[in-house]
Amino acid sequence: MAADWAAHEGGAIEIAHVLACFADEPLGLMAQLRRDYGVTSLEWRAALAAMPSTQTESNSASSPAAPNRPYLTPEEGAAYLGVHIQTIRGYIRQGKLSALRIAGERAIRLRREDLDALLEPLQPQDFDKPT
Repeated sequence: MAADWAAHEGGAIEIAHVLACFADEPLGLMAQLRRDYGVTSLEWRAALAAMPSTQTESNSASSPAAPNRPYLTPEEGAAYLGVHIQTIRGYIRQGKLSALRIAGERAIRLRREDLDALLEPLQPQDFDKPT
């Protein structure tokens, strides 16, 4: 289940994927922790989703700041632009952002120049508009 979730996101399995698989278990350690601390499965999943990615933190070669990498994962693209990963996925679905798939796999890659093309110049009159 964790591998399927990670593959759907286009990345490697992380601890959050594994832990989330146990969020609904009726028996065992996770069930006992939920009972003892009154944490619901929904709260548990939300906390996991808010966890920073351990893959990009532990591997500096996968950092979006590495200028020699022309292709980024969607997670790295989100970090590169300072937006949420769901924003990147929405841009891909809407056709605002081109994405590439590694042949025969589900892994998605984004070109750095395509991410840069999403940025548009801010006009002085835009400061007067409410956000």
